[in-house]
Amino acid sequence: LGQPIEQLLPERFHAIHRESRAGYLSAPRARPMGAGLELFARRKDGSEFPVEVSLSPLEAEAGVSVIAIVRDITERVLAEEAIQQSEERYRTLVEQASDGIFVTDAKGNHVDVNTRGCMMLGYSRAEILRLHLTELVAAEDLAAAPLRLDELQAGKAIVSERRLKRKDGTLLPVEASVKMLSD
Repeated sequence: LGQPIEQLLPERFHAIHRESRAGYLSAPRARPMGAGLELFARRKDGSEFPVEVSLSPLEAEAGVSVIAIVRDITERVLAEEAIQQSEERYRTLVEQASDGIFVTDAKGNHVDVNTRGCMMLGYSRAEILRLHLTELVAAEDLAAAPLRLDELQAGKAIVSERRLKRKDGTLLPVEASVKMLSD
């Protein structure tokens, strides 16, 4: 108590915080602080941690005070970093695969495809993402062996032989392994 608020901030933010505080006090209003910025607080031992801060003015006889709600977001930041690393590993594995990998939604619209899938069929990624699954599978193959959505929804993996239509119109025989994943 009685110490400048900057004591709770890393040293590198002291000057900018004093300027920001003066600006805030000239037109105080409730708002999140530093929207879009990475904010950090400092513990007594000098260690830093990421925070979110919300500010609200409080008018009293002695003048305007500011209520600052500070939330430690260390766990959220670590979880976001873990998700990003997982997504990067997934993307690396999918892109390095020697097989074409096509991801569709439950309606058969393509939502992702790896580079090998594009090369196999001669389409760009953007072109495949505009195509429905049924536009890439030979119509005769779909008629002879329709997709078994009930089995897929029950968690079964289905392996079948199909012919995929290349951009140039030729058919490419493939062994397709299909599995429904929850998102």
